[in-house]
Amino acid sequence: MPWQVLIGNVAAVSLVISVWMHLHYKLYRLSKVQAKLGFGLMMGLGAVLSMILSVEIDSGYYLDLRSTLLAVSAV
Repeated sequence: MPWQVLIGNVAAVSLVISVWMHLHYKLYRLSKVQAKLGFGLMMGLGAVLSMILSVEIDSGYYLDLRSTLLAVSAV
């Protein structure tokens, strides 16, 4: 069961990144500030979605992929 949730977590992170890549080309008329705000909102939404789909490994220890989105945002 934990693997299914973790695969769902990977799929959600991939979907958020894919949606941003498609929207980024369509919203090229935005200013740099608006584009950065949109990117931050999209990655924040992905991080929250990843935390919702976290897997409890042990009592009180959760595994999710929010660090992936944080690293992408930092780059």
